[in-house]
Amino acid sequence: MAESGMERLHSLLFGTERELVNVKFCPGSKKGLKANEMGGEAARMLELALASGELVNTPPLSGRQKASIKDAF
Repeated sequence: MAESGMERLHSLLFGTERELVNVKFCPGSKKGLKANEMGGEAARMLELALASGELVNTPPLSGRQKASIKDAF
């Protein structure tokens, strides 16, 4: 039996030695989009990105100094 789209996505996100820090998926404006369809498409795009070998672990930076909530009190 073939993996569902959500199973493929979960496998990519949580089934490896990679650390998942932050990921967001937006369904867009397609009406009637099912979770399995979105999961399958997200998995396909992640597979393409990983296969390209061009992923860089450089998240965007705001330029602001790091701060702690403790600093506010």
